[in-house]
Amino acid sequence: MSPRFGRFAGFLARLRFLLPALALTALAAFIDHPAALLPLLLAQPLYLAAIVGAFGYLLDADFAQLALRRGTTYFVVLLAYAAFVALVVGTPTIRLGADPSALNAALLSLGIALALGALWRLWPVFGLAFLWDDAYPPAGGRSWIATAIARCFAFARHLTGEREVYFGSGLPVALGMLLLVAGALSLAGLTGAVPSELRLSALWLYALVLCPLVHVLVATRTERLLLDAGREEEAPPAASAPVAEVAPVVLKPADAATRNAQVLAAAAGGQVELALALLAHGAEPGAQPRPHDRDQRSLAIMAATCADLRLLRALIARGVDLDRAVAGLTPLIAATRDSYQGRGEAVMTLITNGADPRRADAEGRTPLHYAALSCEATVAAVLVDAGADPNAVSREGLTPLGTACAAGNETLARFLLERGAKPEVARAQPALIAAASGPEDLPGMVKLLLRHRADASARDLLGRNA
Repeated sequence: MSPRFGRFAGFLARLRFLLPALALTALAAFIDHPAALLPLLLAQPLYLAAIVGAFGYLLDADFAQLALRRGTTYFVVLLAYAAFVALVVGTPTIRLGADPSALNAALLSLGIALALGALWRLWPVFGLAFLWDDAYPPAGGRSWIATAIARCFAFARHLTGEREVYFGSGLPVALGMLLLVAGALSLAGLTGAVPSELRLSALWLYALVLCPLVHVLVATRTERLLLDAGREEEAPPAASAPVAEVAPVVLKPADAATRNAQVLAAAAGGQVELALALLAHGAEPGAQPRPHDRDQRSLAIMAATCADLRLLRALIARGVDLDRAVAGLTPLIAATRDSYQGRGEAVMTLITNGADPRRADAEGRTPLHYAALSCEATVAAVLVDAGADPNAVSREGLTPLGTACAAGNETLARFLLERGAKPEVARAQPALIAAASGPEDLPGMVKLLLRHRADASARDLLGRNA
């Protein structure tokens, strides 16, 4: 038997996972009541679990655990979206059936646009619930469902913010999810009763065609988005550099203190394989530098600035404290400092695993202060979405907006103004003065601030105005 035929046979065998979803959907045929909506919605996470299982993405111990753990997250998000669709689409549909007027038709069109627009930046949430393992905190954590949902929403906004400016690949997924929810509402009789002679046929089409196709679309589009994000994080290899063979890591017996010193040295030198091996042989995830060491960064801080994030993920899996400051520096602040391009993946990994975006360093600068110096707003967007304060004041009296203005970074200044940053904040230097006090004239920055109602007569602590 050829390998290709064997893979196809395995795929067909895994399609048996569709049986629970089909059984729940068929149950709705025997319920002539709006309560039929419940089995129809409960079947949806089982459909996606079956599709993910058929593609070989069994990220949990078995199919039951996959459906229960990840399906619960999916179902909560789906339930919220179904309530929204029932409000903005279902209500106008009922009104249009009772009174076919132009106004009700316009309200229905507006409701459909709102239902699609709600998924513009959030459509990957449904697929991430099943395909992104970092969404789920370690076992035993409080409110893991809320944590998983929050992480999926934040990561979805991050991914689509970089790649979905014009809602391209997300539109088919949004249309599919809208059809799934609207179809369930119709079959349950909540948006007008389906004729009894057509209901059974419509239910079979819904169960055998629409639901599997939409969930295949959700899984494949989310997978493609995750793969594209992963490729962008990989550094391109040098064109002429010879490929060196990697020797196996052989470690001699040593005590914990020696292992900690070795893992810190390996991380400082970018030797991720060696650092991972040292962790596996007794090095502490929370390894700290000794007082006489020249490099006073902790292991977590080094991992946050490393291009290879495997070490950071290994430390997180071992429960390292992501908010522990060393010399006033936390891993999140380290990941946002000294990077003109921004370390978006590192920042996202830290945020989704509980790092506090409001923690400041010894100078009172938050991670958003440092992100305000980047050339793009990707990192700043992740921080603001995670709850970073756009009006935090450092000890030198600058907000993130003031920092961007002082550096002449109009891109970040515009982003921060659009996300709620104020040109004048108590105990802070006005942003207009920060923009006007630089070595170069910045007429574009000044115009931008004035358009956002910056006070042209504002004065700083020395009494100077712009």
